[in-house]
Amino acid sequence: MTAKKNPPAGNQGASKNDLPNHHQSTRDHLYALAIHGFHLLPLIPGEKRPAITDWEKRATVDPAQLDRWPKGAGVGIACGRSGLVVIDCDSHGSTPPPEWDRPGIRDGVDVFADLWSRHSPNVSMFDTFTVTTPSGGLHLYFRAPVGSRIRNRTGVEWQVDVRAHGGYACGPGTNLKQGTYTPAGDPGKLLPLPQWLHDMLAPQEPAQRRPMPVAPPTRSQADRRVAGLLRTVSTAPEGQRNSTLNWAAWQLAQDGLLTQEYATALLHAAETAGLPQAEAIRTIRSAATPRGASTRGGAAA
Repeated sequence: MTAKKNPPAGNQGASKNDLPNHHQSTRDHLYALAIHGFHLLPLIPGEKRPAITDWEKRATVDPAQLDRWPKGAGVGIACGRSGLVVIDCDSHGSTPPPEWDRPGIRDGVDVFADLWSRHSPNVSMFDTFTVTTPSGGLHLYFRAPVGSRIRNRTGVEWQVDVRAHGGYACGPGTNLKQGTYTPAGDPGKLLPLPQWLHDMLAPQEPAQRRPMPVAPPTRSQADRRVAGLLRTVSTAPEGQRNSTLNWAAWQLAQDGLLTQEYATALLHAAETAGLPQAEAIRTIRSAATPRGASTRGGAAA
């Protein structure tokens, strides 16, 4: 669908806070925006670039600072600090990509109008404050929901960008070589950001990572582990044989591997090292008993 141009500001119930047309001076625009909480920053005259550093923190609504606005400077609107989400529809006149290559779609304004008509058919997208750009594009201003995490993004759709946290928009009264940013409507009457648009723009929550289940060891893995423990037990030096056996048996018990087969193999390894059979059996049984149980054996580790 082809988007209609902004309706004349005079047809929208103008008030004293309206920004009706280009006949107002840049200073008039400053105060009309600031009174509604638009945090402003000066732009280099004739350009879109900020004239100050750290502009996101220094953007202001303070009339005293607005009184000292640099001569010829444009008007930047810090979107995040102002609680705004601005949809920036370009009008570059290039060929649409395949997904938008259909009758009535010529630029970003048409793309957004198409999205709007499908998701918000009962509301005009021009019911919110808008600014026409010198190239024929359109900025649509929406009130961001409390706690919004939407950030500045390009390429949301073909020739459609978003200005939000981390970004600014060129405001009304900004003059470029190509022309002037011209407002329509009242900056105090913003539509809340529609839910469908919020869902489209908000960062996706990362999926919670679930711990990977630990697969039980295969027979070959278990055999290799037990073989290593058996070597350690069978070669333990005198004075460390019982503690080494206790440690090895406890390791197998923790891994669920202290089966009758492996317990017997441990017993034989302990006997090879020189431990008496009865002592070795007591140690293996002690290791197999849960550590919190009252029947825990007294073998030293």
